[in-house]
Amino acid sequence: MFPSGTRAGRLAALMLGLLMLYPAAVAAQGTGGGGIAGVVRDDSGAVLPGVTIEASSPALIEGTRTVVTDGQGRYQVVNLRPGTYTVTFTLPGFTTLRREGINVATGFTATVDGTLPVGALQETVTVTGEAPLVDVRSTTQSQVLQGEVVRELPLGKNSGALAAVLAAAILPPGNIDVGGANGEIRSGGFTVHGAGDMMNLRDGMVESFMFGGSNNFLSSINPVIVQESEVTLSGGLSAEAFSGGTMINTVPREGSNRLRASFLTDYTHANLQSDNLTSETRARGAHTGSEVRRLRDIAGGVGGPILQNRLWYFASSRFWISETYVPGVFYNKLQGVSVNGLPPVFFEPDESRRGFVGNFAMEGSVRLTWQASPRNKIIYTPGLERNCNCQFGIQNGTLAPEAINDDLYWPYHRHSGSWQSPVNNRLLLQMGALYVGGDFNRRPTGAAHDDFAVRDRTRNWSYGNTGFGLGFTQNYAHMDWSQFNINGSASYVTGSHALKIGGLWLDAPRHLTADVPHNQFKSKDSMGQRWERRGHAQRHS
Repeated sequence: MFPSGTRAGRLAALMLGLLMLYPAAVAAQGTGGGGIAGVVRDDSGAVLPGVTIEASSPALIEGTRTVVTDGQGRYQVVNLRPGTYTVTFTLPGFTTLRREGINVATGFTATVDGTLPVGALQETVTVTGEAPLVDVRSTTQSQVLQGEVVRELPLGKNSGALAAVLAAAILPPGNIDVGGANGEIRSGGFTVHGAGDMMNLRDGMVESFMFGGSNNFLSSINPVIVQESEVTLSGGLSAEAFSGGTMINTVPREGSNRLRASFLTDYTHANLQSDNLTSETRARGAHTGSEVRRLRDIAGGVGGPILQNRLWYFASSRFWISETYVPGVFYNKLQGVSVNGLPPVFFEPDESRRGFVGNFAMEGSVRLTWQASPRNKIIYTPGLERNCNCQFGIQNGTLAPEAINDDLYWPYHRHSGSWQSPVNNRLLLQMGALYVGGDFNRRPTGAAHDDFAVRDRTRNWSYGNTGFGLGFTQNYAHMDWSQFNINGSASYVTGSHALKIGGLWLDAPRHLTADVPHNQFKSKDSMGQRWERRGHAQRHS
C-alpha cells in the first residue's frame, strides 16, 4: 500500500507493529471481561473432540455463545459479560449435560469441565450447585466486588473506599475513613505492596485524570450504577496491564426488558457520633474532635426497555455532600484586619468558627444499550457532573482555612461508547471510545486576593493566604482540560488457545491560567516554561 522507504510507509509499519505487540490493555478489561473454559471427556476418561458447548445468559446480546471442543477436548468462551450462565454440552450419541448457575465476573475464568456418558439422543442431565469459585487459569491477582456488597458496607462508595476491604491496600493517613463518617474521599488513591500509579477505568476505558497522578479525583461514581468493580492488584504481572500499579475497572449496570429501579441514601449527624476525648487529652489542649458537620447521600436509578429485545436504558442521578470538622483547626480572627494599611500578618484562632473539610458531588447520566443485530451490540453513555474537593488539604492539620482552596470541577462532561461483535464462535471484535473534559477551578476560601501568605515554621502552621507556587497551587487558578481515548481489539479463540491483539490511543491536553498575588514573582516551572511577572500564567501540554 505504501512504499517501504517513504515516511507514510514507515508510519504504517510502526502502527502495524504497535497493533500486534501492544496487548489491548484497556479493551481486554472492557465490555466482556470474564470467561468459561474446560475439558470434555466421556465416562471412560477419554477426551471428546467436536462437542458443542453453548453458554447462555441474559447478559449476552446474542443470548447464547457457541464454541466447539478441539482435538484435545478443550474449549474456551472469552469476553463474557458479568452474569449467571448455563453451559450445555451436546454431542450426538452421548447424553446432553447442562451445568446451571455458573457465575462469571470481570477478570474471572470459570473452569467448567464436562463428562458425557453414552446415552439416548433425548436424554439430558442437569447439574446445579457446582459453580466454580476459584480461577485456576488467570495469572493476574485481582478481586471482584459486586455492587450490592459495596452498597451495603458502611463505607464511602467510591473506588478509594475499596481499600478498606482489600488486603495489603494502604490509604494515605488523611484519607482513612472509619465507619463511613467521611462519606468518600476522591482526592487520594491507594497503593498495594508499594506500587503507585493507580489507574481508574470505567467499562474498560481509561477515565483517570492524567495530571498530578493517574487516579481520577475529579469524578465520583454513583454507587447505584455499579454492577461490579474489578481491582487488579498487580497490573505489572499481566501482559494486558496498562500500568504497573493497581487498576480499578467499574462495570456499569444496563437496562433490561423489565422495568427496575434502585434507591440508596446515607445520613449521619454529629449527635450520632462518639469521640475519645478525655480529661487528660483536654488538659493537653485537644478540645475538639473530628465530628461530622453533615453527611447526606441520595442516589437513584431506573432502567428498562425502550424497545423490547432491542433498546434499553438505565438512567441515574445523585446528590452527595460530606463535611467533617478538623481537630484543632480554626479560622483566623484577625483575617481582614489591616495594620497600618497592610494586610494582616498575625493569627489568632477563632474558636467559634471551626475549620472543616468538605466534598460534594452531583451527577446525572443515562446508559443506552442497543442490540443492532443478533451479533452487534452498541452502548452510548453521556453524563454530567458538578463536584468539589472543598477546603482541599485542610485535613493535614497544618493549614488555616484561609490558607487553602476549594477545587471546583464544573462542568465535568463524559461521553463513552462501545461496540462488540461476536462474529462467530472463534472471532470476537470490540471497540470503545471515551471523552471526558471540563473546567478545573481553584478558588479561595476566605483570603482576599492580596492578603499575605504567612508560614510559622516554629508551629508548622500556614495562614493568611495560599501564596504562590510553581504548580497549580495558588488562588484564582483555572484549567480547562480534556481527555480522549479510543481502543479496539480482536480475539481469536480455539479450544486450547486464545490470541488477542489490539491497541490504545490517548490524548490529554490542558490549558492552565493562574493569577499571581501581588504580581511580584518571576520564575520558571519544572518544565522550563515561564510564569509571567504580571497578570496571568498559562501552560499547555
